[in-house]
Amino acid sequence: MPASPLTRETFDAHIDRLTAATPAYTSNFSSFRDSSKDDSRTKTKDAFPVTETERSAARAAASTRTNQYYDIVTRSYERGWSKHFHFAPFAPGDSISHAVNFVVYRLAILLQLQPNMKVLDVGCGIGAASREIAKLVGCEVIGVTINQYQVNRAIQLTAQEGLGHLCTFIQADFMDLPFPDDYFDAVIQFEACCHSPSLAHVYAQCGRVLKPGKQLGFTDHLMTDAACGGAYDETNTKHRDVRNRIEVGGGIASLQTTSTARQALKTAGFKVELDENYAKYFDRLSGPVPFVFEDANDNATSANTASANDASAPTWNGKRIASFSPVKIPHRSGQTHYHAPPPQPPYPPITSTKTNPIPPTHRPLSYPLMGTKEAVAMTVTCEDHKTVSDMRHSNRKWRFLLTKIFVWLKLGPPELVHLNDMLSLYVDGVVEGVQMDIFTPCWMFVCRKVEGACEEGLLEPFTAGVAE
Repeated sequence: MPASPLTRETFDAHIDRLTAATPAYTSNFSSFRDSSKDDSRTKTKDAFPVTETERSAARAAASTRTNQYYDIVTRSYERGWSKHFHFAPFAPGDSISHAVNFVVYRLAILLQLQPNMKVLDVGCGIGAASREIAKLVGCEVIGVTINQYQVNRAIQLTAQEGLGHLCTFIQADFMDLPFPDDYFDAVIQFEACCHSPSLAHVYAQCGRVLKPGKQLGFTDHLMTDAACGGAYDETNTKHRDVRNRIEVGGGIASLQTTSTARQALKTAGFKVELDENYAKYFDRLSGPVPFVFEDANDNATSANTASANDASAPTWNGKRIASFSPVKIPHRSGQTHYHAPPPQPPYPPITSTKTNPIPPTHRPLSYPLMGTKEAVAMTVTCEDHKTVSDMRHSNRKWRFLLTKIFVWLKLGPPELVHLNDMLSLYVDGVVEGVQMDIFTPCWMFVCRKVEGACEEGLLEPFTAGVAE
């Protein structure tokens, strides 16, 4: 579907901006370091105190800090993780790429996105989710992010994939979205609203630009309190220390609980239709699930037939494996229907025999960040093996040491040391928070806008220091 004239004009304007100078990689290191590091108190891995006054100040400066943070980390995120800046649970056999894509596909299906829809991607990063939805559904997607470097990078990657007619990226603050009321058919976001100083205000902005009766679907970073089956206790010092490390390391102003998010959605005028900790989506799997064996007509096929059609197709006990995942990942096929994708190559042996490779069992969401040899053994592709190996504690220590040497030799800016410290806080905080069941990086909501239900005042500019 061709983009609207407004979208086309905006896209052309941003293509022109792409040729201009982008923010330097080190442009805001110093200011972010000064705003996120207080040397007056000792902060260690096990004790990381942050006062409520500091958190209030962070909320007041949330837009500036978020912009600075992504100036610093965007390249590291893309190089070290993927073009998707979000988490996902892992079904047996799922690679990191498949897992993070499936989150996007699942929301697209839950929201029943169609080719003629106009979709807003709030906090779009470098546009990976926007492009996946455009490819899957064929709808028009407009992404907004507060960081200009991310806008430039998203436009560049989108042009490379030939999706410029479907995807537009705009630099904007999601606390004041630059769109008219009742404009979009659906709104999505992936782990972005946690950067806002007030969940209720950013949800209200999403509701304002959403057509009446339409849906908002998203995943986000939240502390999991007892009301949602989690263990987070605000009075527990250890729990607060984990939360503080995730906030400071992740450039997040103030992490909220799932209960707070639910209430914020209600006050912003939404009816919650799906509410779950997506991090635990595959926890019910205690071992390998039945594989999916099928041919192009969804019929079981023998190894001989499979070999005749595709000599590289993996087999198990004489049958061709079409999918290891218990949930089929939808891929666009023709005009009207979806089908399961082909198997994901390559399959290095993890727990296997030479003739019958077995995919690993269900793995925790945080396994790529655990930094252990056991986590490396859980990988299913060569690309994942490298990603998870880079996160090993020993490898991280060597990289940190090399960074300090480069800085000492004046081959890099001193702020790179702070970048390493900051990302280490975030990674270790996420792993520990998930293991303690006090945090999830991807709680999933699907909500429907209820006309006239948004509380008065939420669409006014956010006032610094106001609590949720």
